[in-house]
Amino acid sequence: MTRDERLDRLSDEVRYGRPVDLSEALEVIDYQERLRKERDRARAATRIGSAMLGRLKGWIRFATQ
Repeated sequence: MTRDERLDRLSDEVRYGRPVDLSEALEVIDYQERLRKERDRARAATRIGSAMLGRLKGWIRFATQ
């Protein structure tokens, strides 16, 4: 997902407590939820990759003893 400059700016306005239209606020909520889901997916993939790498290192250590 690419970053949206307009929604990033609106997110900042909401974060700072500045008033925005209801439709813009709903867009910001949807945008932030999509960003969070994308971050969560990326973190999960990293954890899986790290776990597999750790397991592979353990197998190599065991095999070379």
